[in-house]
Amino acid sequence: MNAIEKMQVVLREDYGIYVPKEEITAEGVLLYADEIDETIVPIEMLVGVTETLQTEMTSYRDEHDNEYLLIQLEVGRPEPLEILLVNDEVVQQISHD
Repeated sequence: MNAIEKMQVVLREDYGIYVPKEEITAEGVLLYADEIDETIVPIEMLVGVTETLQTEMTSYRDEHDNEYLLIQLEVGRPEPLEILLVNDEVVQQISHD
């Protein structure tokens, strides 16, 4: 499932918000492990990662100015690490182990 579809599912299932794809912003970024904020991704999840990490970020801001940010990190596992932030606070972290 791509990052935009995942964001739609999370918003619908966890928050009861239906958002069309066109209202979700997406961006792909390459990052080194040392560029990732430890308050978002625990450092132990990145031990041994030496390559750049493919990161996909999607965001949505609702009519109440709440910002939802879903980050998917490719960390060498079959499924990406997924982090959901709401208003800059981590509310969900899925490692798919």
